[in-house]
Amino acid sequence: DGGIDIVCADSIDARGDLNLNGIANEIADAVIYTQYFLVGITAFPEIGLNGRQAAIAASDVNADGHTLTIGDLVYLLRIIVGDALPYAKLGPYNSDADISVFDDKISTASSETIGALYLTFNVTGDNFTVVNHTNMEVISNRVGDKLNVLVYSGMTNKSNAIPAGTNELLTVTGAQLNSAEVADYYGNMLNTRVAKSALPTQFALGQNIPNPFNPTTKIGLDLPSFTGWQIDIYNVNGQLVQSYNGTNIGHVEVTWDASNAASGIYFYKVTAGSFTDTKKMVLMK
Repeated sequence: DGGIDIVCADSIDARGDLNLNGIANEIADAVIYTQYFLVGITAFPEIGLNGRQAAIAASDVNADGHTLTIGDLVYLLRIIVGDALPYAKLGPYNSDADISVFDDKISTASSETIGALYLTFNVTGDNFTVVNHTNMEVISNRVGDKLNVLVYSGMTNKSNAIPAGTNELLTVTGAQLNSAEVADYYGNMLNTRVAKSALPTQFALGQNIPNPFNPTTKIGLDLPSFTGWQIDIYNVNGQLVQSYNGTNIGHVEVTWDASNAASGIYFYKVTAGSFTDTKKMVLMK
C-alpha cells in the first residue's frame, strides 16, 4: 500500500559475523574480510534474502558507524588476538596519517601506530611490482586496470604494526597510487593525506628562513633517500643549544623557537649519513 520497509543494519546480524554462521569475530570472518579488500563485494556470502546486506552490516566491527573500512579489519584482528573487546565505540578520523610517494617509494608519517593500509593503484600494463619493506604482510590483487594492495598484520602474527613516525612501506613500480585508507593499531580510521612529489636528487641543507629572525626560524633539509639525520644548533662558544633528529626521505623542515636564547650568532650543523654541512644564522631580539 505504498509503504516502505526499512531493514535496520543493527537488526540484520551481529557485528563481526561476516560469514553469517552465528559466531562473531572468528578467524574465518577475518579471512573473508581480507578477501573483500582484494576482490570486492563478491567476497561476502549470499545467504538467504539479505545475506550480503547482513555481511555488510556486520562489517562495522569497530562500531564507528562506517562499514567496509580497513579500520574494521584491524579491529577484528585485535579482537581475535585478545587485545580488544567487541563492540567498543571508536572515534574515527581523530588523527592524521600522511602518505608520501617519492620515486615509486611509498612511506607513511603518523603520530599513531598503524595497524593496516588499503591502497589502490591504476595500472595499464603487465609489468608492475610490489616490494614490501615492513614487517607486515602485503597481499595484492589486480582487477582490470585497478591494483588492490592490503598492508596488514596478517593471520600469523596479529600484533604486527607500523610504528608511529616516518616509515618506508613499499616500492611499487608500473602503477600509480589512486587512493589510500589508513587505520591505527586499534582500528580507528585516520584522516589520510597523499602527497606526490619529485624526490630530491642530492643532499642539501637550506639557509634558515627568516634570517635574521625573532624568535622562530625554519631550517630545511633535502634527503634523496631514506636516511637518519640530525640537526644541531650551537652558539658562538660552541655550546649545543638545540638538537633535532629523525629518519626521512624528501624535504624535511624543523622550526627552532629561540625564545629562551640570547641575541647573537648561531650555527646549525646537519649530519645525514656521510653528508654534513654547517650554516650561520642571526637571532635579533
